[in-house]
Formats: sequence, C-alpha cells, structure tokens
Amino acid sequence: TVCCQCTHCTELCPRNLLGHSINPHKLMRSLSALVQDPRARMEALLCCECGICEKFACPMGISPREVNMLIKKELMKEGVRWPATGEEPVNNPMRDVRYVPTKRLMQRLDVLKYDTHPGMPEERFVPERVAIPLAQHIGAPAQCLVKEGDRVAKGDLIGEIPEGALGARIHASIDGVVTSVEDGVVRISRNG
Repeated sequence: TVCCQCTHCTELCPRNLLGHSINPHKLMRSLSALVQDPRARMEALLCCECGICEKFACPMGISPREVNMLIKKELMKEGVRWPATGEEPVNNPMRDVRYVPTKRLMQRLDVLKYDTHPGMPEERFVPERVAIPLAQHIGAPAQCLVKEGDRVAKGDLIGEIPEGALGARIHASIDGVVTSVEDGVVRISRNG
C-alpha cells in the first residue's frame, strides 16, 4: 500500500505533539518515492513505537511504526545516535486537542466487546474468623497489644510499631474475640 500523504500519522504522533521533530509521513513518502531522505531516516530514532500512527491515524492501513522500528534497529547497529542539542522541545500548540480518545481507539481495534465489567455482588461476605499476621511489610513486625480472650472491635489497634523501628500498625478487621496469638498471628473469631 502506498502512503497517501494525509499527514494524520504525524498530526497524532505523541512525540511530535511533545515538540520532537518526528514526521512519520515524510519517512513513508521517502520510501514510496524511493527518494532517500536522511533527515526523515534519522527521525526514526525519536519514535516511541506506541502504534498510534498505524492503529489509529493511518486511513491506508500501512505501518509507519514498523518502518520506524526497522530503521531504528539499523541505525542503532551502525552506532548512529540522535544529535541532541540540549534544548527542551516545545509542545505543539495543537497538543491539547489531538489526544486519541481511548474509546475510539478501542473501537478501531475492535476490542470494545471485551471492555465489560461485572457488577458488584449483591451479598457481602462477612467472615466468621480471621488470621491477622503481625508482620505484613518489609519492616519490623508489630508488637502484639492483645491476648487470648480479649474482645476487640473492627478497627481496634492490635499491633503497635516497635520503638524506633520502621513498621506499620495493625488493626482488627472484624468485631470478635481473640482466640489465639501464636507465631506472629492474631486469630479473631466473631463467636469467640
């Protein structure tokens, strides 16, 4: 397929919108006309390979991303690097109005049928008993503040950070009675 030079790939290119001098349509033109454009070839180094040019922008269904990717590999083998000037790129003034809408991209890729979300279950699961480890992080394990037989409410502090240590406080996740404290685990049961 031949590039029709509509420039949509360049207009929607995220790197171009950020102010980088990448013009995928010029690269495609140089390929189709068999005219070597060294500047367009170098611009392949700026491609982030996001695929917007081929999956969304191109009405001809050709792939500037793949061409950029192949040229970039070639240039990297040759040891060619982008000549950085040290200047910060200036955003394209059209950047804020050329974002690709996610739903339209999903529609174009024919994946909207997979964008389904199950509803929340009607019943809430309420556990009868829980086992809460006092070491739930990379820091020091919490020091237990409860003992077997203690009654606790949901949210009560059951483990405190040791003095001068990096750690996290541990809280009860249900109302109930502490049935055991062993091996660094506090077990709580609703019925005691």
